[in-house]
Amino acid sequence: MASAIIGFYTESLWGGVISFLGILIAWFLPFIGTAMMIGISGTYSWLAFQILDGFHVHGAICFLVAAMVFLTSFGSHVMTAGGE
Repeated sequence: MASAIIGFYTESLWGGVISFLGILIAWFLPFIGTAMMIGISGTYSWLAFQILDGFHVHGAICFLVAAMVFLTSFGSHVMTAGGE
């Protein structure tokens, strides 16, 4: 998705292709890939918290669901990205 946004912003197909390859390579670097996984998982949990908060669910339940979403998402990213 980020490479499509970059390609659209630069109005260049090659800008999108090069950013896609750069993101793909960075995903498998130990520290950068971990930071990207934490960022994506944090975004998912933040969205879950905001959606539940929008329905006026109690804050503790919102936080519990957000924590479960973060841990599940991070675990699935680790398992699919080659946690050895």
